Parts: sequence; structure tokens; C-alpha cells
Amino acid sequence: MVSLYVLPARGGRRHALDSSHLSTADWHKLADAVAADTDGRIRLDLAARDGHSVNPDA
Repeated sequence: MVSLYVLPARGGRRHALDSSHLSTADWHKLADAVAADTDGRIRLDLAARDGHSVNPDA
């Protein structure tokens, strides 16, 4: 299961949502929004979720 966690400045890692909360299209919309809002500095890697091999350097 793919999950999204947040790391607040104070406190530990917190579960935000997981693959049961969003459809495939919603995950891609979220990934696009995160990349756009951070000028590409943060990207959600959905390769494993979409059944592709994972290359963290890509």
C-alpha cells in the first residue's frame, strides 16, 4: 500500500493518507500539484504504485 506521510517541524512522522483514499487519477493530480507548488523540488514517485520498477535516481 502506498502511503503519504508528513514530517512536521515538531513531532514525529504522521500518516496523511494512503492508496485507499485516492484513485490513480487523484494520486497523479496530487503529484502534479506538489511538483508545481514546489517548482519541482518535491516530487511524489508513483512508479511503484503504478506497477513500474522504481529508480530513485530518475
